[in-house]
Order: sequence, then structure tokens, then C-alpha cells
Amino acid sequence: MAGRFALIAVPTPDEGVDALAALLADPQRGNFAVTRGDDVAAFLAARDPGDETLVFVDAPFEAPFGPSRSVLVITPRHDLELQAAPGRATLSGAPARAVTRALRAERVDRDQDGTITARELYNRLREGHEARLRSDLDAPFVVARLPRHEPPPPPRRRRRRPLTWRLVVQIVGTAALLVSLPLPWVFSASGLSYAFGSGTAWPNRIAPLAVVAFAVLAAAHLWRPRGAGWLMLAGAATVGALFGLAFRLGDVDVDAGFFVALGGTTCVLVAAYSAARAHSDIVVGMAGAFGLAHQAVNFNDTFVVVLVVAALAVGIWAIRGGHQLLPRGWWWR
Repeated sequence: MAGRFALIAVPTPDEGVDALAALLADPQRGNFAVTRGDDVAAFLAARDPGDETLVFVDAPFEAPFGPSRSVLVITPRHDLELQAAPGRATLSGAPARAVTRALRAERVDRDQDGTITARELYNRLREGHEARLRSDLDAPFVVARLPRHEPPPPPRRRRRRPLTWRLVVQIVGTAALLVSLPLPWVFSASGLSYAFGSGTAWPNRIAPLAVVAFAVLAAAHLWRPRGAGWLMLAGAATVGALFGLAFRLGDVDVDAGFFVALGGTTCVLVAAYSAARAHSDIVVGMAGAFGLAHQAVNFNDTFVVVLVVAALAVGIWAIRGGHQLLPRGWWWR
């Protein structure tokens, strides 16, 4: 069976010779079965007629070329004169380092067919060396192949979400949450003042801080629509904090910013209601999140806190594990 065989016949190998041998032996490049030694005659005599044979030699030799009908001899010497014969070629004045560099250069492949022939190698080497090629080959001798560079995959284009009524409602709700913060909430003080101003009691800070956090979550959900269940729990907690603030302040009239925040939260919850349709237990968790946030702002009963924590745990359990205790859709039948 025909094959590709190469002999490195150099008395004192160096790094250039080692690099050439490695390149010739690389299955993706030279794909030669590389042998090192100085018995050129035995190597050539062992070849079959269909073999492609390459010899890199750095010393004069006298040997018949054997039965192979495709033999290329490469040598750095200029005084190595071999008798011309059909099926053989000699490339002289070609140092190992120069040959290796040329075989690694893509521009050597002038016809861009992915292979480097003896003629193309010679054309490259003669630009900087006194190389000489004597060839009587019947077909081009392929010394090496260039590695294939797969074109990079086209960038994945982010799918545009269809403009549905839910998306519009969520955009409006998210914008309302952000707009509500600089508006007056209570006593003409803005939501930002209640959240970050000095002198505000910490329970009064919970509601505006919840609005800030929920606005960020809603905006993130617009960018990457995942985690609708968690968004609904956070929205329920925000509503609970807002109602807790209203009950804590008693008869004080709340201003426009409070109602804008409440309306924005409601819009986002309506847009994300599909999560509750998939897991009815989330509704129980939403009740727990509402009650826990309400108690955090306006605490009045330890037993209620225990109940709402248990309800919130059921909702989290449903979201994380995809479990279903209650019948799907029970809450709107």
C-alpha cells in the first residue's frame, strides 16, 4: 500500500532539523512516516513504487533511488549533484530552518489549494537563499499541507422579543417604578429621600428600597426574560412594603410618588403572571412575601410572621424544584 516516507540523514542534528522532522511527521501537515539515520540506500531500496519519498540529507551519497517513482531530495548543500531521472527531484541550497519556516508560511501556497509542492517551496526559498530545483517528476510533489482555518461562526443575533401587551405593560411598570422615586411620597419628601436620607427610621426605608430593588429586577427581566417566579415574589414583597408603610403612617395622606410606585409594581406583576399559571404554589409564596414585607415595615404579630414565612417557603420550594402542591389555576377558577 502506497505511503509517505521521509528520511532525515543529518550527522549532527540541531533545532532546525528537529523542527523539520516534527513538521514532516505531523499528520495535519506533512503526514510522513519519518525515519532518522544515515543509510540512504537501504531506505530508498525499501520503498514501493507508489510511495512518496522525501530525503533530507546533509552529506554526499551514492545510492540508487530505488523503486519509488516520486522521490524528493532536499539538502542544504550546493555541491550535491544527483543524476536526473524520471520520478526524482533535488532541491539544493535549502537549510532545514529555512525549509521549516517556508512550510509554515501560508503565502507559500500561491495557488491557495491548501498544499505546498516542491515547486512552491523552491519559489519561496530562492527569495532569500541560493536554492536550486532540478525536477523530473511526473506530478507535483506535495511536501506539506496547510492547516485548515475554519471560518468563525457568525455572531449570534439576539432574538427580538415580539411587542406583546405583556411586554408593553412591563415596560410601563418598570418606567413608573423609576419615575416614582424622585416624586414626593409622604410629607412632600421623595422616595429617594426616604430610602437614603439621614434621620429616616429604618422601617420607613424598607418600602422605597424595595421599589429600587424591584425596579432593577424588572429592568433585568426585560433584558433577559428569565426568573418570572422570582420577579413575582419580589413584586409581592414590594407591594407588602408599600402597604406596610401606608398603615404605619396612619392617617397621613400619601403623595403621588407612592401611588405611581404601587401602580408600577402592579403592572410588572400583571405582565409576569404566566409564572403563577405554571406553578400555582407561587401564589402562596407571593402571599408570604407580601405578609413578611408588611410585617417588616409595620410589625404587629409574631404568629403572623411565622405563617407568612411558611407561605414564602412554599413559594420558593415551588420555584426552585418545579413542584406543584395545589391544582394548576386554582386561584382564578
